[in-house]
Amino acid sequence: MADDPVRIRCGPGAVREVPRERRACHRDLFRPRTTRADAADHFRELAAGVVSDPERARTDTVVEHGLITGFHVYEDSLAIAAACTA
Repeated sequence: MADDPVRIRCGPGAVREVPRERRACHRDLFRPRTTRADAADHFRELAAGVVSDPERARTDTVVEHGLITGFHVYEDSLAIAAACTA
């Protein structure tokens, strides 16, 4: 059913349910951003589809002169792919 949540395995024995409307499975989510507004939109779009789990997710951010100049998001790509094709 269209409103059914997507189940994502977050580790041994741990499964999270994510409502379909919160999935960030947009093909263009990770693309070059050229303006500050583009970058802000990226983080809003990303946050809309992420289930916060500090024990299972990790980000590294590079800040120079008060601006984010780089970041890395570490994820379980197989769980993400399964959720996006469910």
